[in-house]
Amino acid sequence: MKLFAKEALKNGFNFFMIEQRGSYSIIRLAKKKNRKYLSTLQGGSFEKFEECIYDIDGAINFLRKLGINKIYLEGHSTGCQKITYYQYKKKNRKVKALLLFAPADDYNIQKQELGRRFNKIITEAKNIYKKNKNAMMPKPLELQYSIRRFLSFSDSKFVESRIFNYNLPRLKEFSAIKEPILAVFGSEEQYALKPVNVYMNILAKNTNSKLFTPLIIKGANHGFDGHEKALARESINWIRKIEQN
Repeated sequence: MKLFAKEALKNGFNFFMIEQRGSYSIIRLAKKKNRKYLSTLQGGSFEKFEECIYDIDGAINFLRKLGINKIYLEGHSTGCQKITYYQYKKKNRKVKALLLFAPADDYNIQKQELGRRFNKIITEAKNIYKKNKNAMMPKPLELQYSIRRFLSFSDSKFVESRIFNYNLPRLKEFSAIKEPILAVFGSEEQYALKPVNVYMNILAKNTNSKLFTPLIIKGANHGFDGHEKALARESINWIRKIEQN
């Protein structure tokens, strides 16, 4: 992010990175009500995916108060689902484009990792969910997620699991985005269940964006380790082209 910020500033753009209720594994948030503090468990283990719109909205409103009226949303990994869902729900006119870095297929990754146990575990998780949404996943899985968080990306009834499920005939939320989109994968994406060029073709087939730009960075993995400069440079150049049009 430091390299990205440096590249942005060098080209005359502001760069603003936020933490949100899904940051870290487990955090406790508290709010004061009737002279008492009420706390909730959040973080990646407990967050409710749909609430990401509040964090993104808060960041955009903060920037607008500073006089910034053109917003380019960038997300990495699960961040891609979050900014896509945000713009799908809010249709914020201040958002001029989306930059999706490694929009992985969390649903099918989880399905592959659990193998034959997948359906049984989903059924068990649903039964627990009815009683306690915030219960942790049971042993012997040792997954550091609450039941709700696990089902959010592992049960196709939840929106998070569908946004970039590349096996679906249609990517509903992604297809609704009209703004320009830059989609970036590394050629060595370790979580890819299909060749990354197939992922790009699926996105291209589903997009209704004014300008959809696929980009594969050779040699890069899911975290773009060692290729951060290339990612930053290509991304900022893409934004500059949009600004010029």
